[in-house]
Amino acid sequence: MSTDTDTLEQDLRALFAGVEPPATRPAFGLIHAEPRRVHSNSLPWLRRRALRRAGTVAAIAAVVAVGAVALRNQPAAPGFPPRLTLLRVSVLPAAGHLNCTIAISALSDVNATGFITFAGGRASFAPVTTNGNTYVPGLRRWVQTTPQMVAPGGNSYVTGSWDLTHSRVQVVDATGTHTVLSVDRGFLSPLGFSPQGIVLLDTGRSEPNQSMAISLLDAGTGAVRAMPLPDYPQLDSPMGSGSGSSVGYQAGTSSIYLQNYDTTTHISEVSRYDLTNGRTTNWFDGRSDGLGAAQPVAETATGEPIIQLAGSDIQHIAPTQRAGIHQTTLLMTSPHHGALLNAGRVGDPGVADNLSPLSAIDGQDVWLAGDNGTLWRYQPGQGLQAMASIRTSTDGAPGVSISGACV
Repeated sequence: MSTDTDTLEQDLRALFAGVEPPATRPAFGLIHAEPRRVHSNSLPWLRRRALRRAGTVAAIAAVVAVGAVALRNQPAAPGFPPRLTLLRVSVLPAAGHLNCTIAISALSDVNATGFITFAGGRASFAPVTTNGNTYVPGLRRWVQTTPQMVAPGGNSYVTGSWDLTHSRVQVVDATGTHTVLSVDRGFLSPLGFSPQGIVLLDTGRSEPNQSMAISLLDAGTGAVRAMPLPDYPQLDSPMGSGSGSSVGYQAGTSSIYLQNYDTTTHISEVSRYDLTNGRTTNWFDGRSDGLGAAQPVAETATGEPIIQLAGSDIQHIAPTQRAGIHQTTLLMTSPHHGALLNAGRVGDPGVADNLSPLSAIDGQDVWLAGDNGTLWRYQPGQGLQAMASIRTSTDGAPGVSISGACV
């Protein structure tokens, strides 16, 4: 069985397999957040990962090479595919003071996995030999899962399997693998491991446009608590070809995000389902807040969604074909009110490329990764800043999955 997040990562890896090297190395600028009402007349008609730079902010050019380090990977161990021969990490000005290590997995190569250490304005990459793609810090182990499935304390992770008639949920910790739920009912699978318990999504009892049931599983006792049905976003008219919706748990939070996008009308809706009380709140509605493809990419420690809005369905466009697509990144300070974090056209200096929803909360900060291999950090009061640029031996952008905080 594969979950929605597993499928997302597999799709991203396939997408980046054919990425061509960029013609030039990008420069980066800082764009400060300024609160404003999210109106269709004040935002570009964009979709999930589009950004427009404010004209008053100049790019910081010719700095990407600062702290650049090229490192050759070790030969692959027997039974593992060959590794990338070179991975370069370029430290950007905003990260000059960092002294920490972050676990990453490059989406362009299942073996480009390891740890980036920032120290004194430089960076080093330590590759690991593994077939895993997510680091579980409490187990000191890379595993084949996504960050959403790791327990909040980092000491275990959840797995699931199901068929038409049976579902099973297991937790893996330092003592082994433990079955916490086994039921004679199919289509029941874990969506994530939240502070409230393991989030279960029942996809077998719903029809199109109907709610999929959500429940919480206690990993210690095996008790299942039913939650109120989510109020899934509904658009006014039948969605056109290529339209779709998504449901995803945001790692490290108590939130499930529900998203809907119609490629015909270019209307998006994004809602947040709160696991603490079972309430659904609509945060973004394209009919009043701006046309385009909206996608939640992160949540702050205080529960504010970070949303990207793009002028095209950028998530389903190959990276080599995205140049010029307008994209805006917003910090939603309250429902339908946002602060502009970054904006511009994909490929322009300082513009945050399509950000992965596999983001990580780090205290009060949030780490995010762009499809072009750039690591970003959101800090309250500082906005969204580019921290590092990652390139492969062919100078191509690998795309990166972040496993957790920089510690």
